[in-house]
Amino acid sequence: MEISEAKELSKVRSKLIIEYINEILSDGNKLKAKINLGIHEVDGKDMCTADIYVPYKDFERHFNLGITPEYISILHEQLLNDLIPYLDDNFIGVTRFYSLRSNNLLFDGVRVMNIMGSSIMLNMYGIDENISSEYNKKYEEYVNNLQSTDKILKSNKKLNNTSKILLTIGIILLVVGVIITITGFVNFNKTRNNMMNSFNNSASNMFDSFNNSIDNDDDGREFVDSMKESATSVTDSSKNSFNSVMLIGLGGFISVAGFVLLIAGGVMAYIAHRREITAYTTQQTMPIKKETINDITPTVADAAGTIAKSVSQGFEEGKKETDDTQNKVD
Repeated sequence: MEISEAKELSKVRSKLIIEYINEILSDGNKLKAKINLGIHEVDGKDMCTADIYVPYKDFERHFNLGITPEYISILHEQLLNDLIPYLDDNFIGVTRFYSLRSNNLLFDGVRVMNIMGSSIMLNMYGIDENISSEYNKKYEEYVNNLQSTDKILKSNKKLNNTSKILLTIGIILLVVGVIITITGFVNFNKTRNNMMNSFNNSASNMFDSFNNSIDNDDDGREFVDSMKESATSVTDSSKNSFNSVMLIGLGGFISVAGFVLLIAGGVMAYIAHRREITAYTTQQTMPIKKETINDITPTVADAAGTIAKSVSQGFEEGKKETDDTQNKVD
């Protein structure tokens, strides 16, 4: 067997094992299973084999993987690489690579489990330590990225909450500021009209009182009193006008403050949701042809269709399609 042939066959056999893993962990019962990868004699030749045991289902399968022993490391590496995506799965998870030694157990491998408590001990006893170390390195990188992502999510959550507060306060201040400004303008117009009317009335009263003072010969007392009244009326009107101008200024200041808070809240909201916005933008630029979409992001249904038959079809039926490519180990 050539190395290129071993690599291609390892991809196929790894996919087969992943199919069994998915099928076992998709069962509604809590199952404990074992999958042992090893080397056995088949038809007088040593070959890489896979032994699958599911005691609860009374299920047992032994497969000749068609790969010669010198290339078993290629199969191990391929299978571990194919297990990495489980680290980002919401239903199925996988552990670090570890070893167990006891009187009746020699285990080098990983444990694959689902959220219902089912688990599969995947044994690759005798694996090259470089391959298992590389897998654990990728595992640690994923965990570190997950922790970093968690910190980013927490930071984004704080930013998002802060942005909501700023946006709420900004909207309130902007509305209040606009109302105060409008009130100030309305009062200013009323005060201006009142001041003009007061000025005209004062002028008329002063003119009348002046004539009355001359006619009554009261030494101008009536005229002086009229002037005082006019001055008081004009002063009151001026105060009202000043108050209206102050309202306009206060409303403008509050409106500007509200607008600034709205901008700050909007910027924080954008930063908090930048990843979602970027993802959405990227999604909109992706081709919409079905075959292209399937190449880029296969749907769960498509993936499930290639993984295995549904659990309801049973363990037996799900493997009929592979019978012509696998030989039973003696």
